[in-house]
Amino acid sequence: MHLLGRILGSLQNRGIAGFLKHASGHVLNLMVKSNRHAGHPSIGELAEKLEFTTCDISQILSLLNVTSDIADEISGYEREFEDLENRLSEAYQSRALIAPVNWGLERKSSLLMYITCRLKKPNAVCETGVANGHSTYFLCNAVKKNGVGHVYSIDVDSNVGSLLSDSEREHWDLNVLARPYKASIETIFNGLPELDIFIHDSDHTYFWMMHELGLGYGKLKPGGLLMCDDVDLSNGFLDFCHKNSIKASVLVENRKF
Repeated sequence: MHLLGRILGSLQNRGIAGFLKHASGHVLNLMVKSNRHAGHPSIGELAEKLEFTTCDISQILSLLNVTSDIADEISGYEREFEDLENRLSEAYQSRALIAPVNWGLERKSSLLMYITCRLKKPNAVCETGVANGHSTYFLCNAVKKNGVGHVYSIDVDSNVGSLLSDSEREHWDLNVLARPYKASIETIFNGLPELDIFIHDSDHTYFWMMHELGLGYGKLKPGGLLMCDDVDLSNGFLDFCHKNSIKASVLVENRKF
């Protein structure tokens, strides 16, 4: 299985440790909270297991074993994405939002997610953390275009996803966590089908991230894709990769990782 981690969010003024690594001609500053204890690998040691890439779509798709002979197909998906972007901009203007606009994925990250879903034709996609429904919007439209598949979301709030239209909601199930959250999310995962894609974007604290990544990773089909946002906010992503001997990739976009 391939684990593609995308680090989102501003990395300034967090008061947490960092290290420098060169990749594709860029100097990257990966910021992670210190969680060092006896016998625990250092941040630098864990980070050596990561592979960094700039946000060039062709480079990133190569990580997913996508070959150049489908360039025309990918170009078509990019045109679809542009049309969807225009519709999403209108939805942002007309819908009541429960979360800040900048919580949504950046453009190239959203494009990568959309193209990946169009190429993989997933039967089941699960995401945690919905907010306004920015990423959910692209996921639902991808499975709608595919003519197959369903999107399963998990959140603590039942009022999320205001950007979604009625037709997009036909391809979407929202599972709302109840307290205690740990038991609730385990119950929800037990009821999900095998997943082709799992996307973590909810509570990024260390133990919750480790728990949720474990649930998602364990539910993936062979060859499935696990994506994770905001992996700078705790050591959870690095430790999960280390524990499972995963060679992870970190996607870098603009001012964000």
